[in-house]
Amino acid sequence: SRRRFNLHQDNIEQSVAGLSIADAETLLNDAFARLPELARDLEHGAVTSLATASGRSSEVRTGAGAQLPSLEGTWFLDLDHSDGPGGSQRPKLTIDRVRTGVFAPSTAAAVPLSELLEPVELDGLSAQHDSRFWTTLAAEPNLPEAVRRGLFSSYGRTAPAPPPPTSLAAATEALPNVTGEIVPLQLSERLTLVEQAIVLLDQTYVHLPFKRSLHAVDPIQRLRLLRYRLSQQDDLTMGEEVDFHKEMTDIFNSVRDLHTNYLLPQPYRSYTAVLPLFLEECFDRTETDNPVPHYLVSKVAPDEEHPSFKPGVEILNWNGMPIRRAIQINAARQAGSNEAAAFARGLDAMTVRPLITTVPPDEEWVTITYRGLDSEVRQIRKEWRLVASTHGAATAMGSASDAALGLDLQTAAVGEARKHVYARKAAAAEEAAGGQFVATALAMDNDQIETHLPGVFRAKRVKDGQFGYLRIFTFSVADVDAFVTEFARLVELMPDSGLIIDVRGNGGGAIGAAERILQILTPQHIRPARAQFTTSPLLLDLCRRHSPSTEIPDLDLEPWIASLQQAVATGSEYSRGFPITQETDANDRGQRYHGPVVLIVDALSYSATDILAAGFIDHRIGLVLGTAANTGAGGANVWRHSDLLLLAGGDGDLQTLPRDAEMRVAVRRITRVGEAEGEVLEDLGIRIDERHFMTKQDILGSNDDLMTSAVRLLRRQSPRRFRVSVVRRARGRLEVRADTSGVDSIEVRIAGKAVGTFDPQVAGSHSVNGLPTRRTEIELVGYSDSDVVARKRERV
Repeated sequence: SRRRFNLHQDNIEQSVAGLSIADAETLLNDAFARLPELARDLEHGAVTSLATASGRSSEVRTGAGAQLPSLEGTWFLDLDHSDGPGGSQRPKLTIDRVRTGVFAPSTAAAVPLSELLEPVELDGLSAQHDSRFWTTLAAEPNLPEAVRRGLFSSYGRTAPAPPPPTSLAAATEALPNVTGEIVPLQLSERLTLVEQAIVLLDQTYVHLPFKRSLHAVDPIQRLRLLRYRLSQQDDLTMGEEVDFHKEMTDIFNSVRDLHTNYLLPQPYRSYTAVLPLFLEECFDRTETDNPVPHYLVSKVAPDEEHPSFKPGVEILNWNGMPIRRAIQINAARQAGSNEAAAFARGLDAMTVRPLITTVPPDEEWVTITYRGLDSEVRQIRKEWRLVASTHGAATAMGSASDAALGLDLQTAAVGEARKHVYARKAAAAEEAAGGQFVATALAMDNDQIETHLPGVFRAKRVKDGQFGYLRIFTFSVADVDAFVTEFARLVELMPDSGLIIDVRGNGGGAIGAAERILQILTPQHIRPARAQFTTSPLLLDLCRRHSPSTEIPDLDLEPWIASLQQAVATGSEYSRGFPITQETDANDRGQRYHGPVVLIVDALSYSATDILAAGFIDHRIGLVLGTAANTGAGGANVWRHSDLLLLAGGDGDLQTLPRDAEMRVAVRRITRVGEAEGEVLEDLGIRIDERHFMTKQDILGSNDDLMTSAVRLLRRQSPRRFRVSVVRRARGRLEVRADTSGVDSIEVRIAGKAVGTFDPQVAGSHSVNGLPTRRTEIELVGYSDSDVVARKRERV
């Protein structure tokens, strides 16, 4: 539709009263293109308009080179508007002798305007008429990423990936910047936080009796004492807020459970404090009773180049303290459930501290004594900086998947921060994809295998292409089905001689993602781990309300109701155990990789990753290689206080927390299956088959010694190849071709019923009769000495 409009203004400035929009645009384009030239004219006294301090306007006309008249009064710059007839459009108030809406006079030497200005390109009058609008919007650094993506999506456009920061400084803020943003908690708000922590731990924390006994702690009593002290104070005597957060954090950490956290409110939780170096532990030799540890810098932030402080230098002292002692002191403040886990988290916290789970560092910088590559001992100072963190964003429980999380939030936040400092291309690709598949891989070398989830997987061939290597960085994925599909696709591309799956540093995520990939690696039927609630009236009420849930899609807590009810009479501390991952989902794909498998874990492998490792052992899939004596030993399903409040419907003792604060709690504990049936995973972790002590070559190279240890364990297992395929289907007959090793015979099953067996050693294709006319599933089962050793499914 064509439209026309005219804006009439009685007091319009006459010099523009007769201008059309087209004329105004022409004049402005011309003037903006000649800004330095016009400024020089002004400086040489051509024509200008001056505003005096009193607000009166006067036009001054002088000849070229003439001096402008002296104008008395205090000069200042109005922001965005001029004072015309009728007074100012925006109030100018005097606050503490500073006028708002103006710049204070500068005492610096004046710089001619013509030297400050550059030509400016005029924006279009509307977005529709501005060909540069979307390009400009995409590059806007102050626009939050979620808003940017939403704007593009709302207009049917795809937001391009933002360019990664060119330096750590460009991606971070100095530490004091956030500590100055704090809005203090009121005394009543602190009391609310303490009261809600007591309710949370007392009525929902599944490990409370176990932790009290194992670690000789009583967090409930400590909270009651804190509540009493606060009740004796007022707003003037209650002390610094940071000290309150420290005490709350320390009380939660005392149970040594990374699922059970006090999460700091805004603005803390939106940041991670980082030092621009990656510190790792290595040992002199890989096989010795008493290996000697060393602490090397394995990475330095790209913009922190230094002639002597570079990857490979050895850290000797940290703020004047021997480095190992400094790590041990740091470890004592962490929530690691065993010695190995606590030490690993202490090492992490030397350089990365997510402020969602810990207060900002007391020091603004650290002094590091190091031995350089030339063996000279030197000192350097490194400042803490803040990286924005997405783990501080709180979203309400919206599905059964949200209720089935097993995640170490601290390790996830550490991994996110390191990704943005040291792996910016992967971070940018992942962010641009919004958690979905991306089109191309980020190739690292010639053996790299393309992955569509670069922030989740790294796939490659190692040892001259003889073995497969798959790193899983996280199980925190938005789409579990897509994750399992991509995992299956990648392992099918791996050599038959062996597959190394590396889950070091993986803090967990979706329990279903961890348990559903087990089937891809074994012919056995997968039994998911069992989960138990602690017994309390609050949890019984929640299970009754959501059996199944009318508010959370697919959430059904009905199986736990009967045993929670019986606990009233029996005095049992726990409900019966039921799987979180449905058994049908854990077996819906079948085996896709048939060679030997080694799983690499460390003390930061936690929660859903612990559950994966336990299932890997309980189903006898392969051998486990550990770079520490144990995993993180976190065996639980974690819910937030806000999740429990949502599930309770606002009834009972749970209340909304002030200032967007949050708490997490292990609400269902995990017990194992198989030979370890009923064994608790929390604190105990898993038994590794072999320990590998990381070497300097590992952390500065490509994990060469670690890969050698993994290959040694692969060769201890039976090699197997099971490449079978359907080559023809016709008239009720099926023809199968097989390329196998380590398999004596293959049985063909149609809809679960055996219809034929053949010897895979006989060359050519093999015919099997009995194929139904309708679409159905066939299963090819490989045997060795009467044992099932391989399976493959196909729809025909």
